[in-house]
Amino acid sequence: MKNPIDWNLHNDARYAWAEFSEDFKGSMERYLLDGLRPGGFAEAMLAHDLERALFNADIHNRQVFWAIAMWIRDRLPSNCQGSYAAIEAWSEDQDGMRTAFREHCEKARVWLTLVK
Repeated sequence: MKNPIDWNLHNDARYAWAEFSEDFKGSMERYLLDGLRPGGFAEAMLAHDLERALFNADIHNRQVFWAIAMWIRDRLPSNCQGSYAAIEAWSEDQDGMRTAFREHCEKARVWLTLVK
């Protein structure tokens, strides 16, 4: 079982071996697991509002902008992204979708710990 929140991008050429900032990672984990809305840059990236995201990006996030966009598209649940309405629904845990994702992540982490 693969951990859905996988930050190890070093061996994956699709992400140009990008390194995401600790601030971005923390913001995304709080959003994905606890429903806390991220800051302007991360929220715009999740909503696929790339113009707003570029406007709000710091220097580091501009350097890894493409990798972040691909990571969101490739690795995050489709119902937590794509629009501001989807972000709101995820934050409010509509239909228990965030709770189900959190439980999946917890099971994956336990499994990965046991397999090591």
